Amino acid sequence: MKDRNYLPIFVVALVIGLLGICYFYWASMMERSLALSVNNVFFGGDSCRVVTDMTDVDAVHYRANVHPIFILMTLPLGLSPALLVPLAAVLSLVFFALAIRRWGVPAWQVPVYVLLLGTTSTYMFWGAVPETHIFGGLGVALACFTAAYFPRKWWAMIPAGLISGGVNLPTLGPMMALALHSLKRCRWCAVLLVVIVVGLVYLAQVQQSLYPSATLWFDRASYNGESRYLAFGNPKVDWTLRPFNILAHFFAFNLILPSFATSHVDWTPLPMFTVKSALTLPFVLWMVVWASAVYSFIRYKLHRDSLTVCLLLGLATQLVFYLAYSVQSFIYVANWTVVIIALLGLVLRPALEHRPRLQFAQIGALSILAVLQFATHWQQLSGMIRFF
Repeated sequence: MKDRNYLPIFVVALVIGLLGICYFYWASMMERSLALSVNNVFFGGDSCRVVTDMTDVDAVHYRANVHPIFILMTLPLGLSPALLVPLAAVLSLVFFALAIRRWGVPAWQVPVYVLLLGTTSTYMFWGAVPETHIFGGLGVALACFTAAYFPRKWWAMIPAGLISGGVNLPTLGPMMALALHSLKRCRWCAVLLVVIVVGLVYLAQVQQSLYPSATLWFDRASYNGESRYLAFGNPKVDWTLRPFNILAHFFAFNLILPSFATSHVDWTPLPMFTVKSALTLPFVLWMVVWASAVYSFIRYKLHRDSLTVCLLLGLATQLVFYLAYSVQSFIYVANWTVVIIALLGLVLRPALEHRPRLQFAQIGALSILAVLQFATHWQQLSGMIRFF
């Protein structure tokens, strides 16, 4: 029997463990502060509402229309958000690591991509601050794992579909794109989608029976007033800049937060944190990485690779949704961040197969980028905590 090298597995476990400790530390700090007492403090996130959805049986769960079974997924567990949110982040990193290894990413590069994902602004902030975003990332990471280890088994994708759609219906986009790669047949994808939708309808009714204030996602009346979040017809939206801004959010700000600004409004004494563009070293390095990825995609004709195309299709579903919906771009949404880092690993892999000597150079460069990301976001989180 061929000896197996367990050292990369140990390194992956060590990286995920250390990141989990960091997430839990920041989540505990947030829980003891005033930061979670008001919505919209962290980049437009509804942390106050999410905390009550996760912990308070008697709360008015008015946003179950856009988060179909999130309450049912979290509230019965009885866990503190300071524990449950970091746990979801850690589990998604585990599924991500297992998936990309199965997809052929070299063993010694897996911990690098895990570190790269775990230190993004998406994971550093939303792995600690209570919101629905990290649970969407968990659903997509589970879909990656299922597509990698259970190909052509449509029933195996049901849990990933219920978690993804249960957190936010648009998260079904990347999940179904991965199902298309796994199942290879549109008719089986249709069967899977029908089963997931029926499951979400049933579970939403169960949720409402347990928590009567929870709205039903398939009840049209529950969406009254939702049009205020639409970009179309909104005079505040500058359509000359919006496509560029969303692309910047997809490929930059959800990976590395350049800087943040604070503002105050009359109805709360707490500062509101918003994104502020700045030209930082990690930001520049990310642009270099993406330039290399585009070159590799064209050079090695990866448009012929089913998995790569399906991941791009999953990203496209999110681009269309966020172009049409959200007046503010939810720049720290973990579902597309998981897809982006997985896509990066797959696109850069052929270059290393043709030029093995580049492997250590790439590992070193991406590791440096991850460390810079971590240092940047640690400093920013420290600054936010000082406000409270």
